[in-house]
Amino acid sequence: MRNVPVDAAAVTFGSGGHWYLDGDVLAGPDGPFAVTGELWRALPHDIENTLAVAASLAPLGVPPEAVARAASTFAPLAHRVTPVGELDGQTYYDDSKATTPHATLSALRGFDRVVLIAGGRNKGIDLTPMASASDRVVAVVAIGDSADEIERAFAPDTPVVIAGDMGGAGFRRPSTRRIQRPCPAVAGLRLLRLVPQLRRTRRRFRPGGHCGGGPMTATQPRSKKVQQGAARRRHPTARSTPDGRGPRRPVGRRTTVFLTLFGATSFLTALGAVMVLSASAASSIAETESAWSLFQRQLMWVAIGAIVMFGTMRVDYHRWRILAAPSIVGCGVLLVVVLIPGVGLSANGATRWLGVGPFTMQPSELLKFAIVLFAADLLGRPGRPIENTKITVRPILFVTAVFAGLLMLQPHLGAVLVIGITVFAMLFLAGAPLGHLVGTGAAGGGFAAAMVLATPWRRDRFLAFLDPWADPAGVGYQPLQSLHAITKGGWSGVGLGASYAKWGFLPFAHTDFIFAIVAEELGMLGAASVICGFVAIGVAGIMAALRAPDRFGMLLAVGITTWIVVQALLNMGAVMAVLPVMGVTLPFLSFGGSSMVMTLGAMGVLMNVARQGH
Repeated sequence: MRNVPVDAAAVTFGSGGHWYLDGDVLAGPDGPFAVTGELWRALPHDIENTLAVAASLAPLGVPPEAVARAASTFAPLAHRVTPVGELDGQTYYDDSKATTPHATLSALRGFDRVVLIAGGRNKGIDLTPMASASDRVVAVVAIGDSADEIERAFAPDTPVVIAGDMGGAGFRRPSTRRIQRPCPAVAGLRLLRLVPQLRRTRRRFRPGGHCGGGPMTATQPRSKKVQQGAARRRHPTARSTPDGRGPRRPVGRRTTVFLTLFGATSFLTALGAVMVLSASAASSIAETESAWSLFQRQLMWVAIGAIVMFGTMRVDYHRWRILAAPSIVGCGVLLVVVLIPGVGLSANGATRWLGVGPFTMQPSELLKFAIVLFAADLLGRPGRPIENTKITVRPILFVTAVFAGLLMLQPHLGAVLVIGITVFAMLFLAGAPLGHLVGTGAAGGGFAAAMVLATPWRRDRFLAFLDPWADPAGVGYQPLQSLHAITKGGWSGVGLGASYAKWGFLPFAHTDFIFAIVAEELGMLGAASVICGFVAIGVAGIMAALRAPDRFGMLLAVGITTWIVVQALLNMGAVMAVLPVMGVTLPFLSFGGSSMVMTLGAMGVLMNVARQGH
């Protein structure tokens, strides 16, 4: 082998090191290069080996991506955590190559609950370190000459059954003694075989077959490719069920935070669909002579958004990191295209939309999620201390400033405020120096104020909320009509569908001012239920962030929660004339396709973070 000169260098692994695992993403000094689901097998020692190989070959010019591709096709050694059969809901693994406690403990780290069959002949090795796996080994079946030593290593913390041979290890009634605590039921548990004498390692038992005393029937030997595919599906890290007929359940569990987010989102979305039907009736009749046309379009977007939400809910949120940079670039291109004369669609003095035929989209809605993802990815990378603002805070502020400028050219002040407050919250909770945030916030606020005050009509509309009665037939008309609708509703409302404001008195009743229709038809009780829904999302979102398994998840949850809650506050504040009208929709309730789909999709990501919280 030819010697290759390489400079010596120290390489560190783990959190804060050069090579590390962030969630299910393998990363190095240059960023992520693989996802655990792409590896042939993703047990802890497989991941550690992949990182070690990538670190060793990097000085020779081998890119980590090449190592990841090799790891995705590299079949593990035989008898090293090899799935060999299923019987009565139990999965059997052969790890007979693990002949030391260290090797056994390394394999056990890949499982949550295991019944361990161990034994054979001990060659003078100390077995007491095995007791450190008591948190995941629920029972031990000891066989062979070393059965007594294994019992002493695990008892009394872990139930131990001593079986004379492999027949006894087949879970028929053992002929020898037990310890005082009975062995728990083992149905549905994974079984890890660590005995060198394990037989039939190349055969797969039929589910429901007899174990122990009865004969075992086996299928005919299959081709190597078929065996490998079946083994990958049976592995706990696989993305499909063992039979290959469908995907596995999403990572994590249905926590209280997850159920709160799901319930509040479902309630607001369902209420929004009903209120759009009511609020858009007049506009639908005026446009198409049918009271259902706008509602049918909204129902289509709700259905698409629900599909997107259920999809993002099932996708491990770590997988979105790979889209952080591409999504930012894509949004930048779309925002530039919107400003091209003849390409962007204009309405009410603003150019914010792109469209093909009857379908339109608003790039600023895509940008909200993209910039949250970008900031969370950059601030959540190990080895990038927040105090080093050159590689953390400054890039995020620069990107935010560029997009704020593009949005103000549309103009879309509401989106600028939502994105600006969201980024500020993420940087603040990430620990960014307060001086940088205050200075940047002051500069951004000054820029926005200058843009508003520079144009007379924009200045008059922005300041109309201070005294709408000064021009009741002009810029104060919309705030006054909104207040009239809210006060008319009283406590219990005028009744669903009985609004007067929607019949041409209140402009944009089914979009930006749908909250006023809710208050008019359902009263203050209906309006309070909407507010409580957003409060529930805010509280649950913060809880999801606090319980997130890593920094990236925490920042992602903070960003999505801040985006939705701040946008809701800006919309409801404008409807109640305590804030200026800025053209932002009410999440989940207002009519609109881009907003509905992106908001529901982002909520799915937030729910996935909540599922994985501790």
